[in-house]
Amino acid sequence: MISLSGKAVPLGPKALSFSGILRLTRNLDLPRPLRNKYGLLCEDAAGDGFGAVFRNGSGTSLGNTDFRLSEDLHHLDDGDVVHVDGATSRLRVLYRRASNQNSILLTERCNHLCLTCSQPPKSADDSWLMSEAKDLIRLIPDDARELGFTGGEPTLYGEDFVDLLRLCKSYLPRTAIHVLSNGRAFKDFEFTRK
Repeated sequence: MISLSGKAVPLGPKALSFSGILRLTRNLDLPRPLRNKYGLLCEDAAGDGFGAVFRNGSGTSLGNTDFRLSEDLHHLDDGDVVHVDGATSRLRVLYRRASNQNSILLTERCNHLCLTCSQPPKSADDSWLMSEAKDLIRLIPDDARELGFTGGEPTLYGEDFVDLLRLCKSYLPRTAIHVLSNGRAFKDFEFTRK
């Protein structure tokens, strides 16, 4: 089984305070202006200008934002998108380029109480998930075949959900988008039109 979260042990002096979403690459020749949005996967380079550097091996720090990946994350590769939090040494895989089925959780809230629901709704404010999804869309490779939005009920965001779909159209114009929804929001013609 492929692990979608694990340890990213901070090695460099700034890694402990680093928190962010990065697209992974092995390309040391990536143009310098693009590097801050990327995490470099390598063993023996300093990775100047990259958002962070991730190492699989013994994990000797060669820079400020270096991390050593736990063994269950050695599958990470070019085009994957991760969220790393140096303070907790936690890394979450948000998108796997090699996967045919990437889904993005937008909320655990819902406006329906289906008896058969495998994920009963929660009432906590989880709007940070929408913000994270918007950042993620900007980093997913534009050749992604399909992407799913799920919840809870993603359409509870209303106009913000429509904005997310517009963002997908801009950044991922050839990507099929699937939405897991109870469909209640689609009774509103104006929402459906948008």
